[in-house]
Amino acid sequence: MSAFQEPRYDVRPLPSSPPRRIRRRVWVWAGFVLVSILIGALAGAGGVLLFGGFALLLVALVALVRPRWIGARTRAVAAAVAAIGLAGAISGTALAGTSPPGSGPTGAPSTVTTEPSQVPTTAPSVEPTDRSTPSPSKPTTTTSTPTTTPDRPKAAGTALAAVDELRVKGRAPKSGYDRSAYGSGWRTVDGCSTREIILRRDLDKVTVARSGDCAVVAGTLHDPYTGTTERLSAATIHTADIDHVVALGDSWQKGAQQWSRTERVRFANDPLNLLVTSESINASKGDGDTATWLPPNKSFRCAYVARQVSVKTKYHLSVTHAEQQAMTRVLSGCPDQKLISAADARDQRDPHPTVAQPKTTPTTSAPKTSAPKKSTEKKSTEKKSTEKRTGSSVTDPRFPTCAAANRAGYGPYQRGVDTEYDWYIDRDHDGIVCER
Repeated sequence: MSAFQEPRYDVRPLPSSPPRRIRRRVWVWAGFVLVSILIGALAGAGGVLLFGGFALLLVALVALVRPRWIGARTRAVAAAVAAIGLAGAISGTALAGTSPPGSGPTGAPSTVTTEPSQVPTTAPSVEPTDRSTPSPSKPTTTTSTPTTTPDRPKAAGTALAAVDELRVKGRAPKSGYDRSAYGSGWRTVDGCSTREIILRRDLDKVTVARSGDCAVVAGTLHDPYTGTTERLSAATIHTADIDHVVALGDSWQKGAQQWSRTERVRFANDPLNLLVTSESINASKGDGDTATWLPPNKSFRCAYVARQVSVKTKYHLSVTHAEQQAMTRVLSGCPDQKLISAADARDQRDPHPTVAQPKTTPTTSAPKTSAPKKSTEKKSTEKKSTEKRTGSSVTDPRFPTCAAANRAGYGPYQRGVDTEYDWYIDRDHDGIVCER
């Protein structure tokens, strides 16, 4: 080489376009961003910005971690992309939080609209027609567009409104419950037991033993629980049962165990809480409340539940959540059903009962015999003693014996207190007959 020869340099021309691997990366990540934007479009404009922004942020993060990822200016491009992505994500979050519900993919309001219930509108019904055989003479029928009407407010004084005022509480244990906690049998007031008072009130075509007496010897039972009718005679009157509308066991678990004995006796004998029904229905009910038992007679259920609400309102007894829901469900079908008042609970079905013909003990004169005079005098003395003890020759028109009266829930009878005392013989002279 000559000393004056110029050195040769291996000069390679710069590529006019990025290498193929860089172009591939750009297309892959561009596709990723595009897919993210399409997914975000399902949620509207806010979703486009949000998903697109996060996708750009991810691309920028990868570019910053790998220098010269897309060439010499990777970091500068990544910073710009990160700024764009961050701005998009923030804008998308704000837009998604303020967009109204029901907006479509582009943020436009949904096409499903509701009409105000105050303005009823009618629209022609759309019926499929056969285009080949039109029938222009057929009248067009119109139907009202269904509208949502607000619930009618519950009227004051109705049972439905009173249900909301009952205290809702869980059922307490039944431990310690005993029927004697509510008194020993029916209470007697002015010579009439509660059973006799309720029979006198609820039965139709009533027959009583004597005028002005409360002892019912026959009557027609229109059973409200079953809707059936039965004529009860003196021999079958004992089959009528008196049901506690709010059962004693149920009341014990919902507040009555905290009462005094006097308050429980008053509750057990309150006419508001008593109805006449048959033995079988009363047994099937047991201690059930509205949630667990309703009368088979569906037409009476509104009045029955209204009576339960009236009793629980009067005595401040609680209800379970399921019981309150059952009460509301039944009374929603009769929203105008009123509460039962104490005056309503005293109304008699038959205010003018029939008086039974009293049975008199036939008196026959003893035949003359040659028996000793002492024996005749003894019989005469016993007869006089019997008349003196009973005070009357009238027997019980309802039951042939004290045992039958006891089985029906009657007795004992006290001298000077119960009129039935005169119908039986006080053999032990203690002033009480038909002891149990």
